[in-house]
Amino acid sequence: MGGIFKRIGTILKSNIHSDKNKMIEVQKDMDQLIRELKAKVETAQVQLGRTEQQVLELEKDIAKFTRYEQKATDASMEASFRMQKETAKSKLDHLLIERTELQQKHDNLLKAFQGLQYRQSESMQYLKTLSTEAQTKKKIADLSNEMQSYENQVRRELAEAEALLELRKDTNY
Repeated sequence: MGGIFKRIGTILKSNIHSDKNKMIEVQKDMDQLIRELKAKVETAQVQLGRTEQQVLELEKDIAKFTRYEQKATDASMEASFRMQKETAKSKLDHLLIERTELQQKHDNLLKAFQGLQYRQSESMQYLKTLSTEAQTKKKIADLSNEMQSYENQVRRELAEAEALLELRKDTNY
């Protein structure tokens, strides 16, 4: 009987340490993943901002080349401004496609980041619950050890009492 309590205590203590180590590792991994994802979201925001600035600059250039084309006094100047305007429009078309792709990438990253943050808060709550459970298991293991100790003490006392009874029996005859 005494060996069972000792084994239970050992198993419970080993699970406590295992759970605690797992909790720490999971928390570290989630924190790292969130930092990396946040950096990607911020990078996408910066890229999106730069692209938006380039779009505005190209739109200004197109408007400028349109004005110059209209004010040109000879046909070669008008053709040159028209060509510059068309080149700027072509660049703008490509840039608008790139901006749309960047916006989608940003939105997907942001959604993933927000989802991960939510899951992290749920996971942290779960880890707290595991921690509480681990503390409870530790208390149970400690109680088990105390019970084992008490059981050993009772057995010793019982053995002493039996020995005394035997001595009294032997001395009475």
